[in-house]
Amino acid sequence: MSTAVADVLRVERGHAAREEIAAVLALLLALAGADGPPERAHPPAVRWQRPERRAGYGSPRSWRH
Repeated sequence: MSTAVADVLRVERGHAAREEIAAVLALLLALAGADGPPERAHPPAVRWQRPERRAGYGSPRSWRH
């Protein structure tokens, strides 16, 4: 292993082969080049609503939904 790689990457336990280090490096570079998390198909659920506390039946004339 060259000194440039040894300064950046250190194996704590065991002995990593060059192929294993290359696989980890490819994964890290792919994650670094990603644009961010994928777009969601629908917006996230509102967290301030507690669905377990909702009544089973809601009257159509009620002001609560």
